[in-house]
Amino acid sequence: MTAPGATHVAVGEVEDVAVDGLRWLLGAARETPGGGLAWPAGPSDDALDPMLYSGTAGTVPVLLEAWRHFGDDSYADAALRAARELAARADDLDDDSLGTAGVLALACDRIAGREGDQDTRDFAGVLVTDLVARAVRDADGARWSNFDHRSTPGDLEPQTGWAMGGAGIVRELLRFVRVARGGSPRYAFTWPDQPPVPA
Repeated sequence: MTAPGATHVAVGEVEDVAVDGLRWLLGAARETPGGGLAWPAGPSDDALDPMLYSGTAGTVPVLLEAWRHFGDDSYADAALRAARELAARADDLDDDSLGTAGVLALACDRIAGREGDQDTRDFAGVLVTDLVARAVRDADGARWSNFDHRSTPGDLEPQTGWAMGGAGIVRELLRFVRVARGGSPRYAFTWPDQPPVPA
């Protein structure tokens, strides 16, 4: 598969933004007393968040995606340290959320299922273009802010988690790059409520 026609950014640039997002996520990690890694929902939060969609549990699969995508063992090491921390703090992780990256996941599912026509590929390109354009990139990496239309100012602090933060966005950017380059659409790790992705 070639990159969708409506994409206004090169697939390589999408991958670069994902790398920057990973760097920011790892920079937001906190060392735990037992040698583990954990994440707060936002970098300025004091409390560590073990949750799937807003904290550490959602970051582990993203690190596994990065390890699979790049073959860099440092991502696997960070995922292992975070998983050990989670095992020590097991919690009920039952929630769901869907944002731009979630819609991108569905578009890539359609492309993977061979029912993805050119409109679907173009739509995935529009979503990726939006995510790349809204990334805040600096020496710390890349991150994304949500917007609260009820508040002024409406820009919210960037979050680290899967549902509302960088972890979920990076996961889908890496998957998009893989699918656009003709690779496997499957995830390194699937959520328990996620339907299987065709090969």
